[in-house]
Amino acid sequence: HEYINIGSLLSACIDLAQQAGAIIHQIHSTGNLGVQVKGVAASGFDDVMTQADIKSQQFILAGLQNAWPNLSIVAEEDTEIPKTSTIPRQDLVDLGRVPPELADVPMDDVVMYIDPLDATREFTLGSVECVLTLIGVSVRGRPVAGVMYQPFVGGGKTFWGMVGMGVHGLTVQ
Repeated sequence: HEYINIGSLLSACIDLAQQAGAIIHQIHSTGNLGVQVKGVAASGFDDVMTQADIKSQQFILAGLQNAWPNLSIVAEEDTEIPKTSTIPRQDLVDLGRVPPELADVPMDDVVMYIDPLDATREFTLGSVECVLTLIGVSVRGRPVAGVMYQPFVGGGKTFWGMVGMGVHGLTVQ
């Protein structure tokens, strides 16, 4: 069996979400979003996808696959995973604080969930402050960690959390 430290995985997710946010930012700055209609959402509005959705997801998937080739991933967009040399950082979370039950988890028990660009419709309409990159980690079907990155708020805001480690990046007023 192959094992994974969820703290290392969460660190990689933080790094990849921030870099994916930079890709989203760069594509937005060109003004050429490459909007495609995937269908009609439950709201009645078109369900759209942009080049920013595709490129940011490809970046995240490639980084995770380079670090952990056998990791199970559920991602929003149906995209190819390009070959890259991206290896995400695994030192952004204090691994000494990872709860023991999450420090050595069978790879088969872990599933990742990725929404590379949440609020795509708002993104296409210019309401970029709504845009989020979301990455979740589950173990045996239970959510245990996640990252939320806002690329267009305050130069980029990162929020992350893990069971047993709390939530980080929030400013309580």
